[in-house]
Amino acid sequence: MQRKVSSDADGQVPQERSDGWMEIEMGAFFNDEGDEGEVEMNFKHVMGGHWKRGLIVEGIEIRPVCK
Repeated sequence: MQRKVSSDADGQVPQERSDGWMEIEMGAFFNDEGDEGEVEMNFKHVMGGHWKRGLIVEGIEIRPVCK
C-alpha cells in the first residue's frame, strides 16, 4: 500500500517499516523508578482552536534506548 506522507515543521516524517506499519520517534524520557515506575503520556496537537480528526492509532510501542 502506498502512503502519502507530508513533511512536519521539525523535519521528522514517519517511515514505513517492512511490516507495513509507520514509525516515527516522538521523544525520549527517563524513568528514575526503573521497572516499577509509571509512565503517562498525552498525544495532542493544538493549533487554531479547531478539533482534529481522522487520526487512527492502532498501537504505540515504547522501546528502550540502547547505548
